Amino acid sequence: MMFIKTQKRVAVALLSMVAVVSVAACGGSDEAVDASANEAPNASRYVRVAPVETISSVAPLPFSGTVTASSGADLAFQTSGRVARRVVEVGQRVQAGELLLVLDNPQLAPALESAVAREQELQTRYDQAQRDQRRVDGLFASGAATREEHEQVEANAQALKAALSLARAERARAQALLDETRLKAPFAGEITAVMVDEGQIVAPGQSVLALSGESHLELEIGVLARMLPVLELGQNVTLLQFGEALDVHGEISRIATASLPGALNRVVVRLPQDARLHAGMTLGVALPSTPQQTLLSVPMRAVVDIGLGAPRVFQLREDTVEARAVQLVRILGERVLVSGELAAGDLVVIAGLSGLQHGQRVERVK
Repeated sequence: MMFIKTQKRVAVALLSMVAVVSVAACGGSDEAVDASANEAPNASRYVRVAPVETISSVAPLPFSGTVTASSGADLAFQTSGRVARRVVEVGQRVQAGELLLVLDNPQLAPALESAVAREQELQTRYDQAQRDQRRVDGLFASGAATREEHEQVEANAQALKAALSLARAERARAQALLDETRLKAPFAGEITAVMVDEGQIVAPGQSVLALSGESHLELEIGVLARMLPVLELGQNVTLLQFGEALDVHGEISRIATASLPGALNRVVVRLPQDARLHAGMTLGVALPSTPQQTLLSVPMRAVVDIGLGAPRVFQLREDTVEARAVQLVRILGERVLVSGELAAGDLVVIAGLSGLQHGQRVERVK
C-alpha cells in the first residue's frame, strides 16, 4: 500500500509539472512574434530562441512515506465472531504471547465438546476391539476360532483405529478454532493500528490489529528509473520532517527494480534509533538528483505539451525547427530540468510557438 500511494503522488506531481509548463509555453510568447502564426503555413515564422544550459548543482529531491518496522504484521482471527473484548490501544507496547483481543463465537465451545465426546466414544470402542482381538487371537491359535472370525475381529479393530485418528484430528481442529478466539501477540512490539471495536462482527482473515516489531525502523519510497544510477546500497541520505532536515541520516538498505516499464522502483531506507522516529509517522528523505549528464535546463516557456503527456521543445536548426521530445525532471524557478536529445548550447524556441510545426522554416529575431 505504501508503495502504491507513493507511486500515485509521483504521477500526480509529473502531470502537474506538464500542466504548468504547458500554460507557461502558451502564454509566454510576444504578441509581435506570435502574429506571424496567422500567415500562410509555408511562410517563414518569426521566433525568439534561447540556449539550452547545464546545471552543475541541484538540490536533492524530496520524497515522503510512512515509517514502518522492518518486522511487522497485520493480525487477524482465523474464525468469525463478535469482538467481545479489546485489551490494547494504539501506541501500546506488548510482549510476545500477550492477549490482544477476545472473540465470541457461540458455536465453537459446543463444537469442541461434541468432538471430545466423539473421541472418547471411539477410544472406548477401540479399547474393547483390541481386547476382543487378543482373545480371538488366542482362540484362533488353539483352533477354537475360525479364520473368518479372526479376520472379522481384526478388521473391526483397524476400522475403529482409523475412526479414532479422525476424531482426534477433529477435536484438535475444534480446540484450535476455540483458541483462535483469543488473539495474542506473535512477537513483542507496538500496536500501530486497531481496525475493530468491541461488539463488531469480523470475518475470518479480516485484519483487526497492526503490530510493529521491536526491530529497526525503515522508510519505503518509490522512485523513477532515471534516479537509480545515483543510488546505491549503504548510501547515507538526509531525513526530513515537516520539510526541515533532521540532524540524523538514514541508510539505503534495499533497492528493488520494478518489473513493469514505467513503474516506480522500490527503495527502502533504514532509519537510525532516535526518540523522534516511530512507526506510523510520515517522514521525508532527500535523495540525490539525476546524473550530471541529464542536468539540462530550458526556459519553462520553451516546453510545449500536445495534450497527450508528451512534452517537447522546438530546436532551431539553421532556418528550420525540429521537434524534440523531452522528459520533465524538475522545475527550477523559470527553467525546467529536462532529459532528451538535446545538448548544452542548442537553441530552442521560446516565442512564436503557436501553431509551429516540425520542419517549418523560421526567422530568428532578437
